[in-house]
Amino acid sequence: IRSVEDNEAAASFLTERIRQLTEDPDAALHVSLAGGRKTMGYYIGYALSLYGRAQDRLSHVLVSSPFENSWDFFYPTPYERIIQIGSGEKTLLVDCRDAKIDMANIPFVRLRDELPTRFLSGKNGFSQIVEAANRALQPPLLQLDRREFSVIADDQPIALTDMEFIVLYWLVERHREAREWDWDTIGEDFLHTLKKVANVYADFYERAEKAIKSNIKTYQKDQDVALLREYFSPHVSHINKKLTGTLGKKAAERYRVVSIGKRGSTYFVLPESLPVEVQ
Repeated sequence: IRSVEDNEAAASFLTERIRQLTEDPDAALHVSLAGGRKTMGYYIGYALSLYGRAQDRLSHVLVSSPFENSWDFFYPTPYERIIQIGSGEKTLLVDCRDAKIDMANIPFVRLRDELPTRFLSGKNGFSQIVEAANRALQPPLLQLDRREFSVIADDQPIALTDMEFIVLYWLVERHREAREWDWDTIGEDFLHTLKKVANVYADFYERAEKAIKSNIKTYQKDQDVALLREYFSPHVSHINKKLTGTLGKKAAERYRVVSIGKRGSTYFVLPESLPVEVQ
């Protein structure tokens, strides 16, 4: 490792190798920081922090003084082996039998569950992975384009279906206007957004309009909140899953649609402090 390019290549290689080795759920990985260049030790330790699982371990080898800096010392011999350490007036003669070697386990933070799922399979550069892991520390920003039906979070496109986009757009409108949730009017409220955003000639619009009107009619008859809630729940679940898959668990928490309210009549809202831009 002699250049910036070498440094980046080593980081990406070590990270990718650790990722590959941790793909096997039946294997346990033991990574040692002993030996090699300091940058190599740092990168392989960081890679294990990114991809390590509960069964994986990180260690370092500690050598007692004055043996740790000697070119002539290799291991504590079971027999007498005298070596010279230092030079001039600081010369010492020591017996390799007296050396003490310890393997120290090093605790490390496991970030695997916080990574976007796309980083758990397929090759990615070290810098890309670190950037993704650090996103959760940045202020969130949700951006929607109603003409393109596109969603961007943390500068990353979130691939939603048309109906998922409309549900999210509807929740964004409610979020921006701080509307109160009223089950008696929620179906008509959603239909208003559906007509405003969707192409009324699209097949999915007709299906959605028919389904929500049917649920509204049944709700008005039986006053069963679950009927309306169950229409939105799958879309909300898919939106949250795609946010987590793209951003990672921790970063996605700043955007996830949450359920609040009393049991049996919970409803959906975006995080209160989430900033949103709509075009």
